[in-house]
Amino acid sequence: MALYGADIAQMRQLARLLVLQAEQLETSVAHSLTNQVRGTSAWRGPDAEHFRSDWSASLEPSLRRAAQQLREASERVTANANEQEQASRGNGGAGAAVTGAGASVAGAGPSVALPSGLGDDPQATSRWWAGLSDAEKQRMIEKDPRMIGSLDGVDAASRDKANRIVLAEEKKLAQERVDNYWKTFSPEPDEVRIMEYNRLKHDLEELKRVENALNGGTPNDPRHLIALDFSGERLKAAVSVGNVDKASHVSVIVPGMTTNVHDSLGTNISAAENVKNRAAVLGGMRREDIAVVAWLGYDAPQGLIGASNTDRAHKGAEKLSSFVTGLDSSREHSPAGDPLLTLIGHSYGSTTSGFAATQTQDGVIDKLVLAGSPGSGVKSLDEYSVPEGNVYVSATPWDPVLGVGPDRSFGTNPQKLEGIKHLNADISGGDNGWITGPMDRHTSYFKEKTAALDDIARVSAGKK
Repeated sequence: MALYGADIAQMRQLARLLVLQAEQLETSVAHSLTNQVRGTSAWRGPDAEHFRSDWSASLEPSLRRAAQQLREASERVTANANEQEQASRGNGGAGAAVTGAGASVAGAGPSVALPSGLGDDPQATSRWWAGLSDAEKQRMIEKDPRMIGSLDGVDAASRDKANRIVLAEEKKLAQERVDNYWKTFSPEPDEVRIMEYNRLKHDLEELKRVENALNGGTPNDPRHLIALDFSGERLKAAVSVGNVDKASHVSVIVPGMTTNVHDSLGTNISAAENVKNRAAVLGGMRREDIAVVAWLGYDAPQGLIGASNTDRAHKGAEKLSSFVTGLDSSREHSPAGDPLLTLIGHSYGSTTSGFAATQTQDGVIDKLVLAGSPGSGVKSLDEYSVPEGNVYVSATPWDPVLGVGPDRSFGTNPQKLEGIKHLNADISGGDNGWITGPMDRHTSYFKEKTAALDDIARVSAGKK
């Protein structure tokens, strides 16, 4: 697909639009169309039965393949955008040096040498970054904020500075695209253009929500935008509640199905706040001693079709493993020293976390919590790179997601893993109000004034 010369932002917008269309097609096939075909009683007889047979055998699978082809087209467009962005950086930007040996970044002052393979190894990135002066780091942030903001192994404060620059730039561009969209076309929009315009407004609002999520911090207890990723199907982000660079206890919360920045960032930051607050109280620590990251850093499945397999969990696990390794390695070069790092996965995010815990090196993840889990990602605890006795399961009775994933792909139901520690998962009381349905049991692990939250917080505080 030859798209070189196209606007990179427009290419990424096209990729997201293709995904949106794929999701809409999948939803129609899974629900409305299938229900109409199979549920109608008005059409009877041999022709009706023949059509229903064709639907199941041929038409429905064809529509699902079409949705998959839309996703594959989105991936190709995204890859092309990434290649073009890297090529454009190679004409004078710093980003091209990420894969080149002996390259450097120029700016006001002496140039900064970039090691070969920068970004491939968070530990190597941490060593390189720690060897730069404060002035050199600032030049790098100003010269190529997109690169620095994306590098696992760079300290959170530096990534935050870089990502806030990128956020401001992207928000300005998104506003311009919304303001100027209808100037390009006739005053009689068609359905596709309306859909595209709504997607532009969605993307602008999404960036505003990231910006709003950064409010509420203090100098001693900040909020850091540690990751801002425009690749893939949708925007991804990681926001810390607390100072990841200095806190003695750092936790990372990984959410699951239907999670996305636009709709879920605020909810997950609230969960991070709740864990932080209770960990401070139950651990007898200052709030500044605890940092909790809401990690929306992967393309979580947005519906049951995507959640029915582990493809996204495996892809997310690669990103998550790199992220937590970067957090850990950046602290090796910090006066604050090594933190107690707890990985907390909820729902599909617990499977993603389980896979990630098999990929990290020993000594990175100190504790692992699997809450409301469809599957642990392993057959036995010794597959995790987590110290013995430090893997926990939180399982609310009658949570409909518990263990629903096939063992062969999702791993064993964590409740059945020999040697795992069982947390109190009582979600009654607190701010839940009435539990009106099964999914309330699945979504209440981080609610205030519950035993479920308190036991997760105790793990984060090192008290269990």
